[in-house]
Amino acid sequence: MEKIVSEYYHLLYTHSREAEIEQMIRFFDKGFKTILDVGCADGKHAVLLAKRGYNVIAIDIDKELIEKNINCYGNSNPKFYIGGFPEIVKGNFDVIYSIGMSIQSIFSEREFLKSLNSVYDNLNKGGAFIFDLIPLTNINQKL
Repeated sequence: MEKIVSEYYHLLYTHSREAEIEQMIRFFDKGFKTILDVGCADGKHAVLLAKRGYNVIAIDIDKELIEKNINCYGNSNPKFYIGGFPEIVKGNFDVIYSIGMSIQSIFSEREFLKSLNSVYDNLNKGGAFIFDLIPLTNINQKL
């Protein structure tokens, strides 16, 4: 599944990343500084957040995408790593977000609950977990 998503990500994600980031930032507390992007794909959201002064770690299970991101953007802020649900990068994050297809790539209830526990364990008190769900009918129509 992840390989299919990475190959067609540019077809699925055609809307404005800037507008999406602005929308997310409205939910952030002014004191939030550290962000984990789970399922960063092409890294554009992470880069936009880093440019706004947030410290961002971005992970994806697709090794090729992570290598492309490092070659394109460097690896200081955001920092790119291979990883994803259910075992996310350990840390203390003010915001953990997962937009696109990451949550939907969890197929079992056990793995889903393990993922949520991992988010909870790595989120600072008062932090935010932001995610979305894309209807599969929308994906099928775009492909």
